[in-house]
Amino acid sequence: SVLPDNPPFVEITDPGEDIEIPLDVALLIQADIIDDYGIAKSSLYYNYIRKSESASDSNWHFIALPHTFNQKRLTLKHSGDFNHLPVAFDDRLAYFIQVEDNNNITGPGIGKSKTFYIHFPSLEEMFDNFAEQENEQIDKMDDVAKQSEELKKELEKINRELKRADEL
Repeated sequence: SVLPDNPPFVEITDPGEDIEIPLDVALLIQADIIDDYGIAKSSLYYNYIRKSESASDSNWHFIALPHTFNQKRLTLKHSGDFNHLPVAFDDRLAYFIQVEDNNNITGPGIGKSKTFYIHFPSLEEMFDNFAEQENEQIDKMDDVAKQSEELKKELEKINRELKRADEL
């Protein structure tokens, strides 16, 4: 009996969710791929989504991802460096990984991962986030100061009790 050649399975495992990162941060994208007979080709597809819809790019661009031909299981890793891409503050980038198996009889089976989004925050969002973190740190420092004051009072109380015990 002839076994069917199923399309490949692709799952982006890292980051594996929609994320928000600054423009100057490199992102490691990792995907697990499985096929019953072997992988022939793999690509990372991406699309720019600008803040103004008129400036958005409707075309999908791709980067060929290198791997050993005919592997049945593999983990692909790609470091996304956004400095060479035309993205700006408050833009988004949609991406997915597509693989083709080595079926030369009926044509390659195609597997596609879920599409994820990377949001590059605006300067205003980054400043707001920084201010929020700073306020959280101030609140934590206030809590530590209150605890320190309570501890100081407790130590003074213990010290007074010890002096009374010496007098007795």
